[in-house]
Amino acid sequence: MRSCVLVLGAVALAIGPIVAEPLQAPTPSGAPKLVVLLVVDQMRTDYVTRFQKNWTRGLKRMLGEGAWYSNAAYPYQATFTCAGHATIATGAFPRSHGVFQNEWFDRALGRSVTCTEDRTQRNLGYFEGATGGDSAVNLRLPTLADVLGRQRGARVVTLALKARSAIMMAGQGGQAVTWLATSKRGFETSTAFASGAVASVHAFTDAHPIGGDFGKVWDRLLPIGRYPTPDAGEREAPPRGWTATFPHTLRTDDPAVIDQWEMSP
Repeated sequence: MRSCVLVLGAVALAIGPIVAEPLQAPTPSGAPKLVVLLVVDQMRTDYVTRFQKNWTRGLKRMLGEGAWYSNAAYPYQATFTCAGHATIATGAFPRSHGVFQNEWFDRALGRSVTCTEDRTQRNLGYFEGATGGDSAVNLRLPTLADVLGRQRGARVVTLALKARSAIMMAGQGGQAVTWLATSKRGFETSTAFASGAVASVHAFTDAHPIGGDFGKVWDRLLPIGRYPTPDAGEREAPPRGWTATFPHTLRTDDPAVIDQWEMSP
């Protein structure tokens, strides 16, 4: 699988040999105070050349000021989300960092488990009670965030739609490791990273509730002529209550639509 990798800043991960020992490189002068590692799931290589003329800020800056690896690749077969995030975060392959799938069959338990399932931990909800427990228990190697935290006292913050993404990018620790709950009503973290709800995250989610977007219109940002393909793509299957074309509005007058949105995987 080929993909495009954009690197911005002084810290980059090399997808190659295992890093068995902590990095010992000297601290460069003018080292950045903030390192941002951004992963866009399912972003094809050609999206960069296809859409870059419409970019104005973050991604445009990465192209203009960062390094662009146009022939990067995952040199292993199963490029699932959890395995890919662990590879990016550790710089090692699944055979070494231990995460090779989003879920697998656990012979000892006699059932399938997710890549982050951890019965010794408990998930914590910011909007409602959470179930289960998740951590990086299956990750055998330190992540970039782990090394920066240990060597430089870095504060680690990750945010993702799914637990496996937020956790694999963080590693074994982090001050605010946050993901969207399966119910999509709010966000969660785990006792693996915090003893309780993180105050700053709690304040933000309270001030910006997900339910506040009900009834809002989602439309195209640019003029129609700026988009290279028709809005109505082949085989689109919108959820109940939605159309296949813009603009989209999440209806609040049909409880079944809201329930479906909240409980979808």
